[in-house]
Amino acid sequence: MRVTRDHEDSAVRLYYLYENTTLKPLDSDSDRHYGAACLDLKEMDSGQAYLEGVYWTNRNWHKALNTAGKITLKRSK
Repeated sequence: MRVTRDHEDSAVRLYYLYENTTLKPLDSDSDRHYGAACLDLKEMDSGQAYLEGVYWTNRNWHKALNTAGKITLKRSK
């Protein structure tokens, strides 16, 4: 994991990598995969902070089914 701050606008960015192990994978799933994300720390009008960015994994890459997309993380009350 790495956190950076932009020198020009002070924006905060979080980079992380992970490893997932699935104990009982289905036939359509992988027993293990790796993933990563690049998330920007943002603030809603209410002042609540959240993370938003992109993620990608190598889950089922051998079947051309690897996953990637946009993600938004908000703290629940």
